Amino acid sequence: MVLVDGDFELRDHGERNVQGSSHPIRVYELLAEVPAQARQGRQFARGQPLRGRDAELESLRRALEEARTGGRIVALSGEAGSGKSRLCHEFSLHCWQQQVPVHRASGVAYSAAAPLLPLRALLRSRLGLGPQADAQEIRQKVAAAFTSRNRTKNLVVPAIAEFLGAAVQGHTVGTLRSLMLERVARYLPRGEEPQVLLIEDLHYADPAT
Repeated sequence: MVLVDGDFELRDHGERNVQGSSHPIRVYELLAEVPAQARQGRQFARGQPLRGRDAELESLRRALEEARTGGRIVALSGEAGSGKSRLCHEFSLHCWQQQVPVHRASGVAYSAAAPLLPLRALLRSRLGLGPQADAQEIRQKVAAAFTSRNRTKNLVVPAIAEFLGAAVQGHTVGTLRSLMLERVARYLPRGEEPQVLLIEDLHYADPAT
């Protein structure tokens, strides 16, 4: 339990008699992996307060206020280990305190084997899809967000569901890929209220992303 604490969601089934053991052993059921950002946040929470980044944090807060009247793009760059992830974490805390949703994704070193992974993560977050969402929930939320009066645009709705792992029988992404990605790209930054799309380790992102 100590080795995986904070890394996975577990269900406690209490103590059980296990063959080969002379005394009852506490048994846990593995439910799901905790998202990397959440694990990282717990690590930061157990660490030292952020120091020496007041100017950078204030710049991010100012950008958030400016974004309330129009979109803003902010890039954080620096050497590995210079505190970029910690700065993003502290800024995310500020956003949550201001009731501004933060949708997070991250590039990964194996991006060539998992194209568009950050885009999928952002889209799932924007749609409110948790890690346990099944195919039916995915299709329902995709339809609610992307169905329009334009029949041509509606052709990509099943493709978007498939993109998120909920294929619709008789439909494939195929030639609709470019149109699908265009609609997703237009959807992500739009909203009636301010929001933050945060992508870490963007240098790992594949060309398609």
